[in-house]
Amino acid sequence: ERPLYIDVDFDTLDFLKKFNPPSNDRSFFESEAMSASHFSKHPVTQHSINYKLVFPYDKGLFSGKDRPSYAMYEYFTDSSGEVVSHLIGNIPVTGPELRIVHSIGVSENYVILPLFCMCLEMKDPTDIG
Repeated sequence: ERPLYIDVDFDTLDFLKKFNPPSNDRSFFESEAMSASHFSKHPVTQHSINYKLVFPYDKGLFSGKDRPSYAMYEYFTDSSGEVVSHLIGNIPVTGPELRIVHSIGVSENYVILPLFCMCLEMKDPTDIG
């Protein structure tokens, strides 16, 4: 799912602003594509945790990354109310194991990235019931 972040007023639910959380560690040769649908909260800091799926365009020549990875970010609001992001780690994608992850788990010391292989088999494509 494509990350789309918006701020709303807590009382009226009016739209305040749309923003793209900063990822200042990305090079010109990389693209961020997807993230989990739901942020997870760190159990101690209560900061939000999510991933961005990062694809290198250059096979590592300039970016230093030769394969896609799940870049894990921690998000929190600073004293001025601005969202701050902090890269906490990368999980490289190995082989054909690229998955879209709906939500992730977070413990005090780990981010849990569930990678399930789910297949649907239909005997007859016109049989929906």
